[in-house]
Amino acid sequence: MHVKRGVKDLGRLKQILSVFLKYGWGQWIKQIELHTYLPLKNRLDPKHFHQKIKSPEDQLTAAFEELGGSFVKLGQLLSIRPDLVPESYCQAFRRLRDTVAPFPFSDVQSTIKHELGHDIQDLFTSFDKVPLAAASISQVHRATLKSGEKVVVKVQRPGIQGIMETDIDLMYFIAKKLEKHEIASFIDPVGICQEFEAYTKNELDFVLEARNIDRFAGDFKNVSHIIIPRVYRELTTRRIVVMEYIDGVELLRIDKKKVDKSLITQRLVKAGMKMIFEDGFFHADPHPGNILIKRNMDLAFIDFGIIGSLTEGMQARLADLFIAVIDGDVENIAEGLLSLNLAGSQVNVEEFTHDLKVQLREFYNVSLADLNISEIFLRLILIAKKYHLRLPAEFVLLGKSLMTLEGACVELDPKFNFFKEAKPYARHLKSLQLSPRVMKKRLKRVGVDMMRMFSRMPRQLPRVLDKIERGDFTAEVQHKDLDQLTKKLDQSSMRISSGVIIAALVLTAGLTVNMQPKVKGISIYSLVCFGIAVWLLSILSIRLLREAK
Repeated sequence: MHVKRGVKDLGRLKQILSVFLKYGWGQWIKQIELHTYLPLKNRLDPKHFHQKIKSPEDQLTAAFEELGGSFVKLGQLLSIRPDLVPESYCQAFRRLRDTVAPFPFSDVQSTIKHELGHDIQDLFTSFDKVPLAAASISQVHRATLKSGEKVVVKVQRPGIQGIMETDIDLMYFIAKKLEKHEIASFIDPVGICQEFEAYTKNELDFVLEARNIDRFAGDFKNVSHIIIPRVYRELTTRRIVVMEYIDGVELLRIDKKKVDKSLITQRLVKAGMKMIFEDGFFHADPHPGNILIKRNMDLAFIDFGIIGSLTEGMQARLADLFIAVIDGDVENIAEGLLSLNLAGSQVNVEEFTHDLKVQLREFYNVSLADLNISEIFLRLILIAKKYHLRLPAEFVLLGKSLMTLEGACVELDPKFNFFKEAKPYARHLKSLQLSPRVMKKRLKRVGVDMMRMFSRMPRQLPRVLDKIERGDFTAEVQHKDLDQLTKKLDQSSMRISSGVIIAALVLTAGLTVNMQPKVKGISIYSLVCFGIAVWLLSILSIRLLREAK
């Protein structure tokens, strides 16, 4: 994709630049030498290129809104990325809504015929011509199958894939021009395009969305008050997906006086936390239009185009960070952020932690009711940017999910406080982290990491020895008090050794749990190993407490 198609899409480029010109960006267009692509009548009017923009954030938001589709989605992505654009722009972009006029019913008929090989009347006994909702990528119609089952049919907008590819190509084309301009000193134009391309590519494949729905249905099969619609896979293609119709009202349109707002927000927060920290697979766009409320207060999630997926290791690190944020534990917040750094850059931990304390002080020195997860998340991203940390895309999607969820709950109940609702779950998450199942997983990961380390040693050790022999190996040690340093190293070595022994004993206890002989169904070997591990852990804990005093 990228820039190679840019100039071929001259008509769309003229349209984009004309809209920017309309909203006062003529001077900027000329500075990056894009004015030559404007229609002749606009190029000949010099006033377009000398006007100053009074409110650039609002004007750019208005331009994105008029351009629609790709640009609305780009603005929505940037609204949670203060590391990519200034925060004032983030705030303006949060006003963008992906609502567009529906496309003609004749296009719906032809798409279904092309994708499923049958006319609408051959597959459905009824099919509403007026869509329930329309957005930039698709629209949704209510229908009834020949079997009598009520369904919704999501149909992709004709030609949208080509339109999105064209717009992304042109974004890269403009971004390359912007890189040579001073604006690139405070934004990363090409980086923004790369983020957006990755963000949107999966939304155009409805087969992938169907798989996502099936995964969510499995994850929530034992949660009675959360409903995930059934997918009719035989009627699903890359451009069509047919799902069970759920009789509910969008959270956006609910009569707040007739529902238990506290119950709904509690269920929303618990569902969101479960997706992220237990399942590692979460809805990244839970805005009020994607949540339905049934009469019995059951909740249904819809529209699974934007999904976040976490590895076990990432899930564990994010869980630690989340608990630290909820508890206001700045040291562990710092440790959690550094553990997510993909850049491998060296950071002064003390300076980083101090900066975090200063930046977050205003949040944690207020009452619980005044805390805001969205503001804290955005502040963390800005601090990470300052120290050149490269955070994983999953972290950004998680932030988007939590911020959108918080916004949905506040829209229902203005008194809603995310921290108040999340604290009980944070306690639950702590207990989960100490459960035998999770401990076994973590020990397994540690074991795999150690095996990898030991497997690399035979290749790396000769290189180190060669460097020492040639005199190329140097080591720098900075210290204020060598005796104190030695003492600390001895203490650290003892703790690490004890930790490894305890971990090995717990792992052995788990592996031998079914061996004979047994006492009350548990292997004696397993009980002995676990008992020794508990005894060693108690001694280690007592020593740590004494050192802390």
